Amino acid sequence: MAKLVVCIIDGMADPPPPAGGVTPLAAAHTPHCDTLARHSVAGLCHVIQPGAVPGSEAGLSALLCCEAAASIARGPVEALAQGDPVAPHETVWRLNLVSLGPRGNYDNPAPLLDAATETAAREMLDRALGTQGYSLLGGKGFRHLCAGTEPPVLRNGPQDACGMTPDTGHTDLNDHCPRLARAMTETNAGFRRSRMGLAVWPWGAGTMPDLPGFTETTGCTGALAGGVPLARGLALALGMTAPSIAGATGGIDTDLGAKTRAAIALAAGHDVVYLHVEAPDLHAHALDRVAKRRAIERIDAEVVGPLHMALPDATLLITCDHATDCATGKHLDIPVPFILHKPDSPQHGIATFSEAASFQTGIRIDSAATLLRLALDE
Repeated sequence: MAKLVVCIIDGMADPPPPAGGVTPLAAAHTPHCDTLARHSVAGLCHVIQPGAVPGSEAGLSALLCCEAAASIARGPVEALAQGDPVAPHETVWRLNLVSLGPRGNYDNPAPLLDAATETAAREMLDRALGTQGYSLLGGKGFRHLCAGTEPPVLRNGPQDACGMTPDTGHTDLNDHCPRLARAMTETNAGFRRSRMGLAVWPWGAGTMPDLPGFTETTGCTGALAGGVPLARGLALALGMTAPSIAGATGGIDTDLGAKTRAAIALAAGHDVVYLHVEAPDLHAHALDRVAKRRAIERIDAEVVGPLHMALPDATLLITCDHATDCATGKHLDIPVPFILHKPDSPQHGIATFSEAASFQTGIRIDSAATLLRLALDE
């Protein structure tokens, strides 16, 4: 069996644009992806299954061949990636630091913070959580975690909170998690007094499920190169190799070269290697289509090209875990484009890698599991 390398470009796809418009993927200069696309099977895949909340929890789980995607909560998985000790009975929450708009509403769910702001924000979180019996776990940048004994509440991610205010955004917590609600109110009040232009959004709560191993499910050894705690945590929970990579921050400032070199090294000892890049999704949440296009171009130049050059005999699958609309900043459950390149198979693909070109092939794959079986020649 040939090595399989799966490049997951988070939030890469967009819905069809208005007449005369182009998506960031279609507008991007991607010579390496385009070359592969001309010699690939290309089409659309329903990575997000019906009934699943569109997002990386469902999308990454599906691409990692984990059938328990619906039961996975982000908080405990990220705690695993960070090495945070969590008791089995504790609920782990993801806490996003969200920048506020000019009217004091939730705005950018993934702001880039300087070290001083991040440190001050964590100190305020730690104090407020501690008074309510919660503990602040690890975190960096806008991503943080806390653990407590109140039951989890299903909440949408911060990208769906845009437009709400900190005063109105936590009413659902008051009934079910009053201690957490009080901690969030205290933290946001501290942020206001310090004029930080931030608020906190808790979500992704749960306990760690017992997941079937990747090798058990696929019969293959697997590894992942990535910086996002969710991606690394899922891989570790599935028994895969997922090393911590210096420079892989999980943000827009991540070292793409370091990730690519790590993926190439991992391919020497594993059947399937995933490489995950978060930046396009972050730019889409910020409604910045130009930055999203440029991020896709960087991935083409610094990830796809070097991967193909270093591993010319490998099967290469390029896709995304979900679409993220640059116009709204929201995740979508629409089918997403993919190209599947097998060097030993003469194929007639598409001229350029884009949503529209992938749609025009007429190829529809019903699930990520089916797509992975196709890639593995099953």
